[in-house]
Amino acid sequence: MMKYEISHNFIPKESKPTVPVDTKFQEQNKALQDENNKYLSTIEAYERKIDEMQEELFHKENELNEALNKITSLEDSIKNFEDLKNDLDKVDHFKVETNTLSKKITTLNEENMVLKDELASSKQHIQTLYLMLLILAVL
Repeated sequence: MMKYEISHNFIPKESKPTVPVDTKFQEQNKALQDENNKYLSTIEAYERKIDEMQEELFHKENELNEALNKITSLEDSIKNFEDLKNDLDKVDHFKVETNTLSKKITTLNEENMVLKDELASSKQHIQTLYLMLLILAVL
């Protein structure tokens, strides 16, 4: 057998004070934890909805940008079509002027033919008068 020396400076181990467990506080704590869990799940649901709404907003912004690009493209097309319409109006105006000038040319050609005939007739008349003058001069 071994002999242990005994120390006379023995300090007893501190004991934990026993807290009376009150069931009322436990029930309140349980109720508060349940309420907290309910609020946490509600917050998570709202966060999911917010994420979904942000994603939907992102898609809507993309659609809006595409629509704005399409509107810009259509406005450019409209401007091009208006320019083409103006060009067509000018071409139509030129056609009308061309037709008018063609009619004037035709009229002037007819007058020219008439004047050529009159000139030929006048030349023939003048030759006849010269011939008569020559005959009179000989007589």
